[in-house]
Amino acid sequence: MTRAASDFIRRPLWLALAASSVLGVALACGPDFQVYLNSRAVFLKAAIPGNFFRDAAQLHPAPAKKFPSGQGQDTADGKDGEQDPEGQGLSAAQRKLVREMRAAEQGDQAYALGAALPAALRLYTAAAVDYRRVVPLSGDAEGEPEESSCELEAEAAETPASAASQAASPDQACPRPWPHAPGLSEADSKPLLAKVRQRFEAVLMLPEKERAIRATWAAYSLGLVDIAEAGEGYLAKADAHFELTRKLAAAGAPDPEFLGLDSFGAQARAHLQAGNYSRATELYAEQAAHESWKPGESLLIVAQRLLKDEAGLQAHIQSALVQRLLVGYVLSYGADEPHLEGGDGAKLRPASPLNRLVKALDAAGIQQPAAADKLAAAAYASARYDLARRYVGNLQTPTAHWLRAKLALMAGDRKAAAAAFAKALEAERAEKAEDKKLAAEDVQLLSAQFAALKLGSDEFVQALDLLYGQGPEYWIDAAYVAERLLTLDELKAFVDRRAAKAVPAAETGYAQLNNAGSLRDLLARRLVREQRFDEALDYFQERELQAVDGGAKPEQARVHAKAYAKALRAAAKAWTQVGRAQSLYEAAEIARWHGMEIMGYEVNPDFAMVGGNHDLAGMGPESDKTRTPAERQRFQATRGEFGDKRFHYRFEAVKLASQAADLLPARSRTYADVLSNATSWVIHLDPELSQSLYRRYLKTGAYIAPQGDELDFLFGQLQQEPNFWQARRFVARQSLQEARLWAREHRPLAWGLIALGGFGLLGALALLRGCVRKCRGLGARAGATRETLA
Repeated sequence: MTRAASDFIRRPLWLALAASSVLGVALACGPDFQVYLNSRAVFLKAAIPGNFFRDAAQLHPAPAKKFPSGQGQDTADGKDGEQDPEGQGLSAAQRKLVREMRAAEQGDQAYALGAALPAALRLYTAAAVDYRRVVPLSGDAEGEPEESSCELEAEAAETPASAASQAASPDQACPRPWPHAPGLSEADSKPLLAKVRQRFEAVLMLPEKERAIRATWAAYSLGLVDIAEAGEGYLAKADAHFELTRKLAAAGAPDPEFLGLDSFGAQARAHLQAGNYSRATELYAEQAAHESWKPGESLLIVAQRLLKDEAGLQAHIQSALVQRLLVGYVLSYGADEPHLEGGDGAKLRPASPLNRLVKALDAAGIQQPAAADKLAAAAYASARYDLARRYVGNLQTPTAHWLRAKLALMAGDRKAAAAAFAKALEAERAEKAEDKKLAAEDVQLLSAQFAALKLGSDEFVQALDLLYGQGPEYWIDAAYVAERLLTLDELKAFVDRRAAKAVPAAETGYAQLNNAGSLRDLLARRLVREQRFDEALDYFQERELQAVDGGAKPEQARVHAKAYAKALRAAAKAWTQVGRAQSLYEAAEIARWHGMEIMGYEVNPDFAMVGGNHDLAGMGPESDKTRTPAERQRFQATRGEFGDKRFHYRFEAVKLASQAADLLPARSRTYADVLSNATSWVIHLDPELSQSLYRRYLKTGAYIAPQGDELDFLFGQLQQEPNFWQARRFVARQSLQEARLWAREHRPLAWGLIALGGFGLLGALALLRGCVRKCRGLGARAGATRETLA
């Protein structure tokens, strides 16, 4: 082999290192975890969030029995239309007749076609045909108007309030009653609507069993006819028919179109068009209490329209329900509208939602409106701290205490803020009224902010107490406190107190973070890092883990931790250097391939919480200059031997492999394989360390010649399993060669030692022979004595 070829085999590492330097650091797309503790001052003073749709659903008490909403149900036509709501409960022949009736141009023609149908079905379908002539479908809608609530089209649910109010006029958001069909005069429409009404009423006049199949449809449609006619007292008539619809549906009448629920929306819409905001709000709120998704969108537009209608606002502001609706809107969306002038403490433009609402309340003499605590929170969000203090008053709700904590922080009173945070959590636990309780995500936010305040007072265990169990969104913060700020014994005591019982956890999914299992795993890995193996094994979860960072198959982390501990202990007890090297290398292999599972940091630098697949860097005192000296000191104390190097366990593996190499004969193939494998573990992470290992091999190792046509050794590139039996043979051969060399250099002394050894051997044989003879003599005498006695 030429020198050039041998150089290629011995010096491939420079090419790999050059490639890694060109590639640089790869940034991967990953989960967007917010690290709240990195900006504590901002986090603590952040506005209390609103949740308009949650508040809207709680405007009306939940009914004992809820109308079905039909969400998630497939109403597409099945075979021969049997899944179509209008075809449900009918035979195939009846469905065919109904379709033929629907295709008729006039109700009388449809009525004649339906002679074979039950009276309720025949009357209703004929009336629907004429109704469509008077009030045609809008757009490309597929359903009949009498079969739909014609809800407000609240695109604002998907758009910020400001954009929705600018983009949609009231007529667009809530259309006026349906226009007459083209070519049909008002003179023709009125008698036709009268005939429609007559047939719908005839359905309801049938005996109960006969009318049941179309009773709810007829009652609902009569309400729509009342609105379309817009005659004297039409709202009262429509109210009666929509209430009848709900009464029939609640009594068990067939309601495949869910008109019992939709009647709330149709009725509310009629009142809204008439300018009766209070009644519209009541009806939409009651509909929302039945867990329908539609009224929340409608209420959003009601709030927008009312805040822009100064006269309507003054007329309806006395309603507590309207107050709660508008407060919820202002808290959730008021700050989104461009109404601020200047910076901190800015004055609000007169057109701002908050200013409009406050002005209306003041004009009506209402000093303490419904949901005043949330109105105070909305004022705080808009930097109107004077209004925030005014409306929070002496309220004792969780939101009120939470807001007082933030106002205290604005004033620099951390002690008062801590007391207010504690009262907010206590009030939340004691609160019984659902509309005054905080949403689950708000409780989590409240606890996390209190934890951030506790860290400022060096109350690390108390901070973890507040963060633990608050859901995956705050797990990265909880893990930071548990892993980097608590001492190991503090963490162990905390886990034994709060997470004594492990819980089953899914193999994948971030929803399993921040529970007992994830905290126990964190503790177990930290104990392994401190080599407290016996304690660590008790905390690993009894579950299989998905392979991470190169693992071959799902296995239990506890198994690998136990094997790692066993290998290190075997190394300490080994009698020979090669035996110790073999155990150290076994530990190194486990650390490399299963280190994430058994010793990886949950957060920086390894991020075991995401299997090491993403680098969520940014935790630590360096990211926030406001942290206390005690926190910085504790963070440094848990930094570890390798600092903040990502995948630190690989460097631990390299250290163990290097220690194994120290015990192996440097000219052996085993030595070369151990160093080569160790280099491959960090070749793309630490070029400097990789070069150091390669220089060591060049200086002390032996040239490895290719075996056959295939290249089986490429330093730092090809991994080969080290053969420690070969290393033992190498040591034996090396010892024999050293003995021969010594004998050659000291021949007289060697011959003398050989002769002395020979004489010693002969003496030992003679002594052994004498002992044998003596034993035989004693045996013979004993036999003779026994014969004499016999």
